[in-house]
Amino acid sequence: MGYVAIKGGGQAIQGAEDVLEALRTAEGEHGTPLTTQSIEHQLRLLTSRIVSEGGLYHPQLAALAIKQSQGDTLEAAFALRAYRSTKPRLLETCTQDTSRMRLIRRISSAFKDIPGGQMLGPTYDYALRLMRLDLANESPEIFREVAREFLAETPEPNLPDTFPKVVEALRAEGLLPPVENHTETPFDITREPLIFPVPRSAALATMARAETGSILALAYSNMRGYGDVHP
Repeated sequence: MGYVAIKGGGQAIQGAEDVLEALRTAEGEHGTPLTTQSIEHQLRLLTSRIVSEGGLYHPQLAALAIKQSQGDTLEAAFALRAYRSTKPRLLETCTQDTSRMRLIRRISSAFKDIPGGQMLGPTYDYALRLMRLDLANESPEIFREVAREFLAETPEPNLPDTFPKVVEALRAEGLLPPVENHTETPFDITREPLIFPVPRSAALATMARAETGSILALAYSNMRGYGDVHP
């Protein structure tokens, strides 16, 4: 959409900001402001999404962005990106060996049996999509007791030290080519303009920071097919 010239200028802009702030505090004098700690831990999936789309691993700032944007994921991701752009880059993340990653969930949607086994972990995939009306008036005592009981009954973990990747098993069988050693510096999409055609590293970095729902739709369509070919 396009914006047309309007009268009012700075006064209108300030008024729009005032209305936003008033709506954020619409509960009035009887309301209690959300804490960023509560957002970070109780809305952890939302916080993780903003961390990913914002391109900055800082859960506390992601929670703050969610609070100021009133839960608008697009605005929160933009706010986090804008903040990151004002800071100098002091360090770079080294390449990680993800086969030794500590996991709570490990599922392959393409293979039934994978090296190291599948781990269901925390998921809504098999939960009934029914409203939990008991959460509408959840007491602090019950809230705290859930975690206390879960931790008390958790068995000792019996996990392997490493989870081999499926692609490595396919490479061992000669079904995939060996990994190429790339020596060039990855494209930095946060500091360099995207001028097409872009290298593979730029495409991967852009997709990693893209809107989660769009990437999920692309992945699902790619696996299951499009239009009439969908099962």
